[in-house]
Amino acid sequence: MESQPIKFISALSDTQLDAAREIFKAYESSVNACQCFQNFTHELNNLADYYHFPMGEIWLAISQEQSNHDLSSSPKLPSVLPKNEYQEKLFNTSLVAGCIALKPVGNEAGEIKRLFVKPSFRGMSIGQRLLKKLVLSAQSKGMKQLVLETVPQFASAIKIYQSFGFELQEPDRKYQLNEIMHWKLTIG
Repeated sequence: MESQPIKFISALSDTQLDAAREIFKAYESSVNACQCFQNFTHELNNLADYYHFPMGEIWLAISQEQSNHDLSSSPKLPSVLPKNEYQEKLFNTSLVAGCIALKPVGNEAGEIKRLFVKPSFRGMSIGQRLLKKLVLSAQSKGMKQLVLETVPQFASAIKIYQSFGFELQEPDRKYQLNEIMHWKLTIG
């Protein structure tokens, strides 16, 4: 696959959170009624609360090749806007290549959610790069442990998790859903 420059941003603005919602929906539609989408509508409608910003966060991978082209060729906005506001107005959700989210659970732990790369951007190590950004960010926030849940159909994601040292765990007896795999990584 042809490599494209990718920029990684923590979604904070309303436009970026809208982009996160759109890619989360793309992720949901790419799987068959997975149990990992319980309370999904509530999550989408309350991203900042659900992920407990600023301890939690959502990272987006943005295709820069197209983004730079769009920024330099758009005649629609006056050039007097501050650069970040200008870029925000031109933010295009179709340029979002992937996502990952961190939800704090307890004082020193976080849950990884929603690792997804659009099919047209796969094979470019975006998933690994998103996970690395998230792990480094979690460490900088003082988290000592990361956990996640996934299903066997996400074989590519499981390989990424294993390459980072995640270990398969026994499921919590209170929370046993068919085929859900529980993983843990100690980071501090």
